Amino acid sequence: MRRIARSGKETVRGHDTNRRGEMEPFRKVKRLRILVGQQEKWHGQPLYEAIVRLAQQQGLAGATCLKGCFGFDPNGRLQTVKPLQLSEDLPITIEIVDSEERINRFLPQISGMINDGSVSITDTLMARTDGAKTA
Repeated sequence: MRRIARSGKETVRGHDTNRRGEMEPFRKVKRLRILVGQQEKWHGQPLYEAIVRLAQQQGLAGATCLKGCFGFDPNGRLQTVKPLQLSEDLPITIEIVDSEERINRFLPQISGMINDGSVSITDTLMARTDGAKTA
């Protein structure tokens, strides 16, 4: 068994490990990335919350929302969190990672929810640590 130290982690036969236990092997999954505005609503609640709650109800492996701090939209409007240039509609990125089959089943459910945003799907590799639910 070959081990190489890397910033607090070790590599064992090509798989990362951590001090709490070994990670499972990396496997191919899909990453669904949805960009929406912070102010967008779906039936009275923030759209990003509605999408994440739906993903949870549908049993997807996991979802995360990330708030953008600086950028511009397709119309060229700057969006920032700088105190003197407050934007009322910062971008929110929702990332959902699961199997291709589960992502494809989820897409039709959100297609009518997103009026002004973008959706992308990319291939990625994922590994889970001990005790995590698998996709």
